[in-house]
Amino acid sequence: MHKIFIKNPLYISFIAGLISLQGCKLDAPIYPDNSGSHNSPTVDDVKKPHLFVSTYVQGINTLPHPSRICTTADGTMYITSAIEGKVFKVTTTGIVTTVLKNVKNPVGIKSDSKGNVYVMLTRENKIAKIAPGGTITTVKINADINSAQDLAIAGDGTLYIADTGNSRILQVNTDGIVTTLAGKIATFGLKDGIGQDAHFSTPTNIRLASDGFLWVIDGDGAKATGQTIRRVTKKGQVNTYFTQQNKALTIMDMALAKIDKDLNPSSAVNVFLVFSNNTIIHFATNGVQTTLAKITTAGFTDGDIKTAQFSNPAGISVNDSCLFITDQDNNALRKIAAVKPN
Repeated sequence: MHKIFIKNPLYISFIAGLISLQGCKLDAPIYPDNSGSHNSPTVDDVKKPHLFVSTYVQGINTLPHPSRICTTADGTMYITSAIEGKVFKVTTTGIVTTVLKNVKNPVGIKSDSKGNVYVMLTRENKIAKIAPGGTITTVKINADINSAQDLAIAGDGTLYIADTGNSRILQVNTDGIVTTLAGKIATFGLKDGIGQDAHFSTPTNIRLASDGFLWVIDGDGAKATGQTIRRVTKKGQVNTYFTQQNKALTIMDMALAKIDKDLNPSSAVNVFLVFSNNTIIHFATNGVQTTLAKITTAGFTDGDIKTAQFSNPAGISVNDSCLFITDQDNNALRKIAAVKPN
């Protein structure tokens, strides 16, 4: 059984402009598909699994102001708190410990296949590496980055950095040599293309797929953050895959997994998006969107996802076919699981 902490609905204001984090397992790429071939067959609603929200851990003294989240291969989760300047480790039994503290604005977080965890220290413009045994080192980066919020890591150790303030995506090899994969320094915009012919607004979240594609949450060339999802190839070809239609909302985070909107196994990769209005969206590869968590009013309510409430969900990760959400103003880690009817 997972350890559950008693709720304490204390709400803390969110730092303006802070963007969320994401899960860190490698996923297969997403491809547009209008055929409908990946749709699940129609099932009587009574017989369908229902999504249920529970509180995994919670408390201002346990998990204060969680930001982004990643999951390692063994199911352990790591969570940044940009406000607190800390990184927390959450075991599979729900035990929380602090593994990094007294750092400036830790935001993006990922892990590699060996269990090393990489943390983007946004205000320090550097990356901290936490080894499985707890040893902390600094990753060498021979480039001037500007308020970078996220990173991804390939199997060979290559790092990819969402250089947020410089509107570009960087590639860093294991010797620390840096090249620009896509975008152009200090060139703000939204333009598809190859390498520096492509333009980014403010790339805030980045995820590496298993075949080498990078997925980035970006602005739209006008509003700075959280308006588009863009795909980048190994050769730096950038394409805009998804555009948020409601400009008043911000895409806070994204997780990719081979599970459908009911959290059942799927042959195709699906997208799960966390939005600034407390909702969680499922986005299928055929373009169909389904709102999973629908209540926009901030609150702290477990139960059926149709009536569950969040308050400033900041990050999302997939762990064992469940969704884990960092619920920042509730100081909580929430779990969304499929419950089959009797």
